Amino acid sequence: MEAGDDPGALVAQLSHLHDAIDRTKRIFDVDLVEGRRRFHGEGALSYRETPRAARGDVFGPQSTPVLHFSLFGDTLTVALPQEGEVLHGRLGDPRFAELTGERALVTPEVLGALLGAYDVEPWVGRADRIAAGTDDERRTLYIWDHGALHALTLRDGRLVEYRQATNGSLAYRVTFEDFKPIDDRESPRRVVVRDYARDRWLVLEVTREHEEVADAAFPPLP
Repeated sequence: MEAGDDPGALVAQLSHLHDAIDRTKRIFDVDLVEGRRRFHGEGALSYRETPRAARGDVFGPQSTPVLHFSLFGDTLTVALPQEGEVLHGRLGDPRFAELTGERALVTPEVLGALLGAYDVEPWVGRADRIAAGTDDERRTLYIWDHGALHALTLRDGRLVEYRQATNGSLAYRVTFEDFKPIDDRESPRRVVVRDYARDRWLVLEVTREHEEVADAAFPPLP
């Protein structure tokens, strides 16, 4: 690993990748392995950058709804149809991270994985330290943010990996694969999430994506 690279250049490149997604809708198959539990279902994520909003839905076998969520700014609402519960809070609220199974899709780390890009500006704005390094053709930005270390790796101008460590231990690893063009950008169609803290795997295979998303696609949940 060669240290001493300019982190500002990587921040700008990662910000560009995120900002290039003005609107999109990603339809995906989802497989989750958590201990002995196996879940296979389908989902959809609609996203709008300005003003920021997202709407997600996950369905199990026989199109059974298992999760709905809506995000407006930093306010997240999660509806669990099978339990008859609705949770409200800020994105990153520990209550959402404690949800198990397919409902764990609402953590910030996984929402970024669903989108295929991370908004690094808030992390950089409050960072204790940032650095960059190069290993072969992989360039990595490191952001130390109040006890968490975010590492984002680019190769050939694409975000190919995100890692997060807390208290010195690896918490998340996300890999992005099988990039396909959509308009003037490239989008990962296969995303693999490893949640080490809760010992679960999440594999997303994007089957369709388009950018024609109307404002009506972002209704608030009850």
